[in-house]
Amino acid sequence: MIKLIKSIFFIIVFSLILTAQERITISAVGDLMVHSTQFKYAQVDKDSFDFNPVFKYVKPIFDKSDFVIGNLETVVAGSKYGYSGYPLFNTPIDFLDGLMFAGFDYVSFANNHSLDKGLQGLINSLRNLREKGIHYSGANIDENEKDSLKIYEINNIKFAILSYSYGSNLNPLTDRNDFHFNFIDKNEIKTEIKKYRDAGTDLIIMFYHFGNEYQRKPSPYQVDIVNASLEFGADVIIGAHPHVPQPIEIKHSSKSNIDSVLVAYSLGNFISNQRWRYSDGGPIVNLTVEKDNSTNKLKLVSVDVIPTWVFKGNTENGSEYIIFPSQLSSKDFEIDYFSKSDYSEMSISFNDIKEIMIPQESKIVKLYWPYKSNFSEISFKSFEIVTPQRDFSKELTYEQESKFIHNFSNGIY
Repeated sequence: MIKLIKSIFFIIVFSLILTAQERITISAVGDLMVHSTQFKYAQVDKDSFDFNPVFKYVKPIFDKSDFVIGNLETVVAGSKYGYSGYPLFNTPIDFLDGLMFAGFDYVSFANNHSLDKGLQGLINSLRNLREKGIHYSGANIDENEKDSLKIYEINNIKFAILSYSYGSNLNPLTDRNDFHFNFIDKNEIKTEIKKYRDAGTDLIIMFYHFGNEYQRKPSPYQVDIVNASLEFGADVIIGAHPHVPQPIEIKHSSKSNIDSVLVAYSLGNFISNQRWRYSDGGPIVNLTVEKDNSTNKLKLVSVDVIPTWVFKGNTENGSEYIIFPSQLSSKDFEIDYFSKSDYSEMSISFNDIKEIMIPQESKIVKLYWPYKSNFSEISFKSFEIVTPQRDFSKELTYEQESKFIHNFSNGIY
């Protein structure tokens, strides 16, 4: 009788396990860029840099997630290549320590700057990522890595991130089919998605580098690649490259393993020295997915959007870049080292991200305030919002934006 009771007990427990619903939350951000001013601000010794302070206010957000991903839009090839910003990036390897401090688990390495220091620069970067324990996809050290499956598992949910780029600015590869770099190719994408699905992957995330720079609406090419990916069975589609936010959409596909497919055409910049409107901030997007173990089907539970803005200026610690959750602009607060323009530009950035990215009719996608308490070093009181010195309220034409960006890059502004 005791054995029978034990058997029934274990059967019930096992059944409950099978029917239980597992969840995972993934934080996604856009471009992780390091212009020369950024690594100069972070320098603490001849060849030593501290990027940790950049991420000190977003680290608590990432700490609550199961997996954190972003687009590493710079090479980390080593000091012998010389550190440089735009147009040929090579960032101190210490930046990877900053990403680790922040909580990044993975970076996409398929973008137009991946080959800025040639093929060996790409390979060195991947080796440095491996050494730091940061996962990546989109580029490969060798053919074996290209052919291998990178599947992660958290809370009984198996997921993979497939990364592809429209191209590279410098391309020493003689063949677009070279295994070192993932160019966007519909046939390859279809094959890879099927391969991962056949291997038992529950959630397939596509991380694309595509679109027109500084344009806040997706291009026909982006829409075409997204639609093809839906047809191939992608479950989440994330974009980077435009350096500005683009809309979030919720799609549905019978080929996907999830009830609702998140499409974020561009997450914009997460950290950079691009100080103009729309490029000086970008969102953290927290997507929570639930798995029904009885069917292995997924449900998109929520998409929480946390707008952020990059501060650049002098603090009690010297010259710094710091990422702030820009929803602070809707609250009464004061930071000692903020100028009135800082408050205003943060507010503009917050409203831009909210208006561009969050669909009004969606019940899944919403703004999210991640903090239950205030920052310890911030004293809260009312402040006056003023217009920044440069009037960003007027829409610029594409030609005007391009001219401004060119002049800014060459030190005119």
